[in-house]
Amino acid sequence: MVPMGFFWVAIICDIDLTTDLARTIHLATVR
Repeated sequence: MVPMGFFWVAIICDIDLTTDLARTIHLATVR
């Protein structure tokens, strides 16, 4: 699993690029 620290850094660095990634991780986590 991806560390939350890396996750937030990625979001801060490039919100547009990580939008889809965030959705994928979110869906995977919910499921």
